[in-house]
Amino acid sequence: MTRGGAFALASALGLLASNVAQANGRFPAAGQVAFDPRDAVHFAVRTTFGVLETRDAGETFDFVCESALKLGVEEDPMLAFTASGPLVVATFGGMLTSDDGCNYRFVPELEGQIVLDLARSASAPDSLVAFRLLGLGGGLYQSGMLRSDDAGASWTVLPPFPEVFLPTTVDVAAREPSRVYLSARRGADDGYDSVLMVSDDAGETFRTRSIPDTDGQRLAYVSAVHPSDPERLVVRVNDPDGTVLLETRDAGETFERLFSASGLLTGFAFSPDGGEIAFGGRDDGLWVGSSDDGDYERRSDVGPTCLAWNAGGLYACADAQTAGFSFGRSSDAGRSFETLLVFAELCGRSSCSAETDVGALCPFDWANVASLVGSECNVDGGDTPDAGDAPPGKKELPRARGGCSVSASSRSSSRDRSWAAATFLFVTVGRWRRARVFGTGLFRSRRGNPSTC
Repeated sequence: MTRGGAFALASALGLLASNVAQANGRFPAAGQVAFDPRDAVHFAVRTTFGVLETRDAGETFDFVCESALKLGVEEDPMLAFTASGPLVVATFGGMLTSDDGCNYRFVPELEGQIVLDLARSASAPDSLVAFRLLGLGGGLYQSGMLRSDDAGASWTVLPPFPEVFLPTTVDVAAREPSRVYLSARRGADDGYDSVLMVSDDAGETFRTRSIPDTDGQRLAYVSAVHPSDPERLVVRVNDPDGTVLLETRDAGETFERLFSASGLLTGFAFSPDGGEIAFGGRDDGLWVGSSDDGDYERRSDVGPTCLAWNAGGLYACADAQTAGFSFGRSSDAGRSFETLLVFAELCGRSSCSAETDVGALCPFDWANVASLVGSECNVDGGDTPDAGDAPPGKKELPRARGGCSVSASSRSSSRDRSWAAATFLFVTVGRWRRARVFGTGLFRSRRGNPSTC
């Protein structure tokens, strides 16, 4: 759920100090891990320069570029795999779906809508909820829930929220897909406090619960719903003195403080059985402990920018300059990490035909991505399109050394959504999204061999 907020700003400042290149003015970083509900070894990592997908639990990674996802500004889209196959992508320009991971099309009824968050239930992964948001000026917003029951093929636009409401995150209970949670900030008459909105009819209607100590625009975000208890969830509150984690075990009737951080917490995950939680951030390191007794310990100095947990282990995104990896996995609940990926090891290889969105657009994007992440593929992998030289039509580039080949075409122009980014910048500062399910890709990298494609 990050769209270039406080974390991106802090990362960019650190990057300037180290004279490393940036993409779109942002430090190259990962912000989410998402698992395929059908296959435990199939998951994806969202980054500031695209999406990295693995089908072998992190042995290899593929990449789908921002152009293929039709992103026009610095945005980090929300994605969800569905049980029947299609990938659903929420963006500032509407909702996209892809059946093959190579072509992405807008859902007609939502094209042009700004869709900020997307969620599905583990027990009903073909049913999804999302919300749309448009700033009207004067502290007013046009917003409302969206729901799909057919893997994102069609969407129902549900009744709008009051114009003083500013929704921030949405989530769904794992065991009860009709239980939907939405966090939102209210207007001036309520002191700009945050509330938890609870629905038992899949977003048709909501009851509102106040979140304590959130007045004065202390924005609250749903971090995660407990894997087995639909009444229980954790909320993150951005406080001037640091991030506060609150838990409710009665669907928002009461809240208990779990943890007070010194900085921004950018990762949170329940263990698959719900018995443990992991959380952390750049300033606080990684903390893990029992979800029942509140006994947490600092397990690592790794400052995670995302966390996700499944049967394969605890996965973390991090800054390779400080952690030694961009993406890693822990088999001992955060005490140590195995490096799965360092961004500099990425190497371009197309797995989609040149006639597809990914095959036509991503090789051209790779020329910029390679220099951004410090990859040597532009040298070892042969010719790549020049950033200022997009050809008017497709062309096949020479066969690259090391068995790589790429193709290029003219870059399609994405709609300009800079106004949307400006409108929602304050919403997304410090934004923290939970684990979700991601999409498909291109450009493969094998661990420990930057020049092997």
